[in-house]
Amino acid sequence: MVATRRQSGKLLPPLTAPSTGDVETSDEEDPFGGYESSTDESDSSDDDFAVKRAGRKGRPAAKRAKTSDTPSKMTTKSKNKGKDLSRIVDMPLDVLFEIFGCLLPNDLLNLTRTNKMLRATLMSKQAVTVWNAVLKGRNAPKCPEDFSEPRWAYLLFGGNVCHTCGAKGIRRVDFGLRRRACASCLKEKLVVASKFGTRFPDYEPIVLDLLLYTNTGGWAHGYASNSKFYWVDDIYDMATELGKYQKDVNLRKRGAKQALDDFKNSRIEFVAANFANAQKCYKWASARAKILEEEKKERINQRYQAVEAHLLRLGHLKIDMRSLQNCSAVNKDAELTDLSWSRMRATVEAEVNKHKVERIARERKSLIDSRKRVVKDVYSAYKKELVPIQWAYHPKDEHVYNFEGIAALINDPSASNIEASHYREALEKLPSPIEAFNEGQRALLLSLVTRKDNSSDISNDIAGKAGRTCLDLATSVFRCSTVGCQLRERPLIGCQRAICHSCDVHRGQCYGYHYGFSHLQRDTLTPAFTFSDRGSTAVESLAVLLAMDAREAVPADYDRKAARFVCLNCALLSRAGIHGREALTWRDCVAHFIDARYRKNHDSPNWKLLTHDETMDIKRREQSQRDPADYDEAWSCNHCSTYFDNFARRESVIQHLKNIHGNTNPSEGVDFFYDQRRGRTPRVPVRFGTPTAIAAKSKDPHRCLRCGGSREFTLQGVTDHLKAKHKITDPVIGRDMQKI
Repeated sequence: MVATRRQSGKLLPPLTAPSTGDVETSDEEDPFGGYESSTDESDSSDDDFAVKRAGRKGRPAAKRAKTSDTPSKMTTKSKNKGKDLSRIVDMPLDVLFEIFGCLLPNDLLNLTRTNKMLRATLMSKQAVTVWNAVLKGRNAPKCPEDFSEPRWAYLLFGGNVCHTCGAKGIRRVDFGLRRRACASCLKEKLVVASKFGTRFPDYEPIVLDLLLYTNTGGWAHGYASNSKFYWVDDIYDMATELGKYQKDVNLRKRGAKQALDDFKNSRIEFVAANFANAQKCYKWASARAKILEEEKKERINQRYQAVEAHLLRLGHLKIDMRSLQNCSAVNKDAELTDLSWSRMRATVEAEVNKHKVERIARERKSLIDSRKRVVKDVYSAYKKELVPIQWAYHPKDEHVYNFEGIAALINDPSASNIEASHYREALEKLPSPIEAFNEGQRALLLSLVTRKDNSSDISNDIAGKAGRTCLDLATSVFRCSTVGCQLRERPLIGCQRAICHSCDVHRGQCYGYHYGFSHLQRDTLTPAFTFSDRGSTAVESLAVLLAMDAREAVPADYDRKAARFVCLNCALLSRAGIHGREALTWRDCVAHFIDARYRKNHDSPNWKLLTHDETMDIKRREQSQRDPADYDEAWSCNHCSTYFDNFARRESVIQHLKNIHGNTNPSEGVDFFYDQRRGRTPRVPVRFGTPTAIAAKSKDPHRCLRCGGSREFTLQGVTDHLKAKHKITDPVIGRDMQKI
């Protein structure tokens, strides 16, 4: 590596380093195509390694007057000490090669681009050991025989650049074609074997057998297939090369035919060997990608740990730093320097402080929730001592949390749990705040009540009978307007029913609303009520038919009548073997008129009161059907607190009364009850009208014995037939009818 001089005795002028564009050399101008001759070293000089000093042509800069007597601490010579690399050429080659062999492949490739002398040295055949050592250090696949080591290193580690167009970010190497290519170039340059004849009709198919190929097409997004794809430029080059051999054969040159056969055989063997080697290279590339990913994660983790160490020194807690793993300033593949830390410190500390506030809020919420659980347990124990039917008239747990004495304990600023005895002392005074709460609810409902009869002398508070207020009347009909409440379409008749109402909101349904579950949950704590004018009007119209005073009648008065009605506004329909209308209870009538507010001919209520016999017939048919409310898990025993937290079905509660309390004939409302906080599942109304013809074949055929004919009925049909034609209201099987 001794630098030579020109014949004039002057050294060559210093060379500037190649531009970064040299890195993106296309495959057709491969900078590492092979080894360079050692004679090129004669064109280099020691100045190739020297640091180029910037200056300007023409007149030198004017000297400045010295303004201080203090000598400079460092002369120009001492400033440049250690930066002049020109003497590196004096080092022995074996020492240089030993140093270069410790570099990474991409660093060694970049070193060949620094100046001509280093390039000539590294591209010479003497540097083969350097390239082999570097490639072996990265467990790279063995270099093919037709490739030089520098070119092989360039293919494997030469940057993520397309060899054709120079596009960046191309990580995948197509080892079948021995090139890096972007998606655009692959789509433009690749030719599938099935379309070779169409695109190149003048070429013989034997050309494809002599070419390198890949199984990954331009539209495959990196996924291999069973098809073979060829590089279009290789097709043209191979056709030209094959044409030369064929021309010699046509000219009948000696040995031309043998040369052509040897060329084809060698190319076929070469293609097969390259395909086998490509499969090994793909496995290596996949393993290397995993290693690089692990190394990247390790570097990111080291950066995170460095940031964490800085924050710990600043007094932050490690628990507040967990979110930094998602912070873009921290989750970066770059070494953390003092400069980068100074730039990102404000952002990182703001993120840590934000999560510190959130952590404190979570811890505070967890503490408050634990206190609420204690209150709930104590409050539940208090309610279990009451008559079970009174549970519905007590505020929900969420309301109790806001009671004055309880709220002070729950929101105590201390960070410790409060003993349950303190809550018991506060809950001993519960009757007063509960009564005040219910009075507040009644006052709220009272403000919603609107009296239509303005000429009435009855006050808004007293409805007539002693102890009854207008809220107790059946005409006080409310509806829940809470968003998401499953019972918002059902009327709440009387203030007691409204006070007991609990919004039934399913959790899965809450996520459908744009403002989220938490907003709906807050709404369900205090239901939003509205007064139903249509419901009140319906009750007043029913009172007229029942000869009752709507200004005095309460819901229990209507229940005792147990009357049945039909809506004359509804059209006559033929269903379930009856041509008529639905038979409704008075509560069903109120719900029906409210639901029919958008239906035709339902502007005002128009009912028909069924006669006693008609009502008894309807009730008999109702009793033949199972009440769907019996299957609701909303029943409880009224003698114990067994079903306090887990209401059961009616049958289970009745069995409990028989087994535990010895009550063989329990009565609803006295021995057991339906939870008033829930909406009772309504019955399917039976129909009132004229029986229609029944299909000849039915699932449960019966025959009328009074007629003696062969006509078949359903059980319900033959019962109605006997009543309508033979005036038999209580038919007996075997005497009046027969099951077929």
